[in-house]
Amino acid sequence: MFIIKSILYRLIQMIVVLFVISTLAFILMKLSPGNPVDKILHLDVAQVSTEQINATKDKLGLNDSLLVQWWHWMNHLLHFNLGKSFESKEPVTQILFNYAPITLLISFSTLVVSLCISIPLGIIAAKRFHKLSDKVIRVISTLSISLPAFFIGIILLFIVTNLMNIDSVILSQFILPVLTLSLGMCAYIIRLVRSNLLILLKSNIVQASRLRGMNERYILIHDLLNQQFCRLSHY
Repeated sequence: MFIIKSILYRLIQMIVVLFVISTLAFILMKLSPGNPVDKILHLDVAQVSTEQINATKDKLGLNDSLLVQWWHWMNHLLHFNLGKSFESKEPVTQILFNYAPITLLISFSTLVVSLCISIPLGIIAAKRFHKLSDKVIRVISTLSISLPAFFIGIILLFIVTNLMNIDSVILSQFILPVLTLSLGMCAYIIRLVRSNLLILLKSNIVQASRLRGMNERYILIHDLLNQQFCRLSHY
């Protein structure tokens, strides 16, 4: 029951966030410089008649009020009707679908790599609290959070292409993006795992398991990691 409530809460939260982001995108689009009519006609204003400009505005709904334009924007967005690209004249939805597979692959790979790296490091940092390994892991995670992803990507690209002299399409277009995105996510998950484990290590469940004579590995796997994965799923 708790898991169902947590999933429903996250779904409602996601809907609210998407609504706010969509509204902000509409507002920023209206505040941005440039005229979409000029972009569509590809002509100077002096060469276009007033009738053509008004006809194009009516076709795009630009003569409607902002509230009506926002309603059409949200309605089209819910029906995945994103219009056509000004440059290629292709449907925007089709362009997104063309790049969706590689985007999803990189995102899923980033998540898997981040979990495989950060969970063991977070456990080590918590088990060796305030020791050298804990301090090293915390320093590295802090640097990973502080550095922007594009800067990390440039450093990794320089190391691979110049220092290691490796030229590979898979490496440059898949492995490097995954590593670049994973470093920032790893830093966040490491800190999360470490802080949660430090709390769990002092909990009554762990103390009771130790009093029953359970070894540390059993406590780590059955008591700590089960609760850790439950807490991570909430994020």
